[in-house]
Formats: sequence, C-alpha cells, structure tokens
Amino acid sequence: MLKVLSGGGRIYGYRPGTDERGAPEKGTLAIDEIEAAVVRSIFHDYAAGISPIKLASRLNEERIASPSVGPKRKSSGHWKQNNDQRQP
Repeated sequence: MLKVLSGGGRIYGYRPGTDERGAPEKGTLAIDEIEAAVVRSIFHDYAAGISPIKLASRLNEERIASPSVGPKRKSSGHWKQNNDQRQP
C-alpha cells in the first residue's frame, strides 16, 4: 500500500487503498494488477521501439479501455492515436 497525496482524479494502474477491514483509506493507493499489466506492457513495447500510434492501435484492437473511461466522462474508451512522435 502506498501513502500518497493526489491532486485528484484517477491514476491509471492504481486504485484507492483500503484498510484491514476493506474500508477506503484516505491518501493511500493500491496497485490494480490488471491496469498495471497494461502500463508495464506499454513501457516495455515503447522501450522496444514501438511507436505510440502502433501502441494505441494495439490497445484498441485488444479492446483495452483507455484511462479516460468512467461513469462521469463522455469518452469512446479508445486510446488516442495522435501524431505526436516527440521522444521524452
């Protein structure tokens, strides 16, 4: 369990943390193993030279919902395939 401060919003790959009884615990995060696996695969593939456009295409083909999906958001759930190819 991580003790963190967040500016709000969701952090993809994590979920709100809970205490021993399962009650939400303010200021903590726990790893969401399913989303974390997606994050790890993105980093692995990007480090292997796969472009962001190809990564987004693969995630969309595999029907992996983007972080923008949620009950309060109007989103297609698709990963964006923008043309920004700048390297970090």
